[in-house]
Amino acid sequence: MTEMRLPVFSTIERDRRWNLAREFMAREGLDALLVFGEHEDAGPAPVAYDTWFTNGRAGTTVVFPRAGEPVALLPGPMFIMDHLESHRRGDTPWIPAQRLRGTRHSSTIIETLNELDLAESAIGVVGLGSHMPWHPEGIIPYNLWNNVLCRFPEAVFQAVDLPFGQLIMQLGEEEIAVLRHSASIGDAMVQAMVATAAPGVPESRVYAAGMAAGYSLGSLPPAMHLWSGADVVAAGPPDWGQRARTPRVLQDGDVIYAEVFSRE
Repeated sequence: MTEMRLPVFSTIERDRRWNLAREFMAREGLDALLVFGEHEDAGPAPVAYDTWFTNGRAGTTVVFPRAGEPVALLPGPMFIMDHLESHRRGDTPWIPAQRLRGTRHSSTIIETLNELDLAESAIGVVGLGSHMPWHPEGIIPYNLWNNVLCRFPEAVFQAVDLPFGQLIMQLGEEEIAVLRHSASIGDAMVQAMVATAAPGVPESRVYAAGMAAGYSLGSLPPAMHLWSGADVVAAGPPDWGQRARTPRVLQDGDVIYAEVFSRE
């Protein structure tokens, strides 16, 4: 079996992103960025700007001083072990082990800001602003953020979610290649669903065909939204995945409404 050749993100792409971040901080008058990433199992549309800096597993907190290198705060030992194993297998980590921290509790954020001499600095924060539709008032937990604010009364924390999101919308060449590859996986998922769908086939089998195609092509797609029927008004995950009931069986004349998420 021939090994698949996939587009990857190189250290050239890392440097491009980090330079953009430094230019952004200089333009906005910021001494650092604090980027809070949503949990890796968040599903579709996660607030995962942390991965833009780390090229790694979602769910970390990144502190990036304008004059210095970023530090990644990890939520637990599994992330550290994954980092070590990927390095052992030949990957080049964007953030080396000496700039990783084992937790991302408020105490670790406080320690990191002190370590980087940012106690009285202007810090742009990603995670305080609105991220529609799931997080209209941000994703950072109240207790965590209150602890940080109480510890640094002389610092200025500024929500920069919108301007930072606009900054990274213009993709680099490597990002475009990965996006195209991800889109091709989405196409393959849809084709597998079309090939499976027929009267008498349960929705769950169509769903499984699409997800299996994504997995087999090396993606970890979040759970699809899927409903079927002649005049469906619902949208979202299928009802048999949300409450105990038998998956609907397709009938002649049905339309399948599916929202496919492929992720690279």
